[in-house]
Amino acid sequence: MPIRYLLWDFDGTLFDTYPALNAGIRRVLGDLGHHESAGTIAALLAQTLNICINTLIDKYNLDRNDFETRLETYFDQITPDQRPPFPGAIELCQRLVAAGGQNYIFTHRGRATLLPLLDHCLLYTSDAAD
Repeated sequence: MPIRYLLWDFDGTLFDTYPALNAGIRRVLGDLGHHESAGTIAALLAQTLNICINTLIDKYNLDRNDFETRLETYFDQITPDQRPPFPGAIELCQRLVAAGGQNYIFTHRGRATLLPLLDHCLLYTSDAAD
């Protein structure tokens, strides 16, 4: 039986977004006079972005609004090219569609941050997102 449907996790599975997230978080910490290694941030992000943020805010007793506002500003500056799909991911999605299958994405992201990345890689069609 051929595969008809694939369910993708977005961040870290379909798209390599973690290096840019990691850099943005370390940049905010640096702005606030703190430092964490990329490895520590990566380990926290592997749990969830919220756990990472909460852990760092608690560890350094940071103002949540200030941290999140700075982080959002940096995230807005990250280009789609800095959050690429993993090698072969687009081709696999295209092959499934060409064979009559469908790709579905599971993510905690909102459409405002998801669709620009998909659109950049020509993976998004408006009729599929509604």
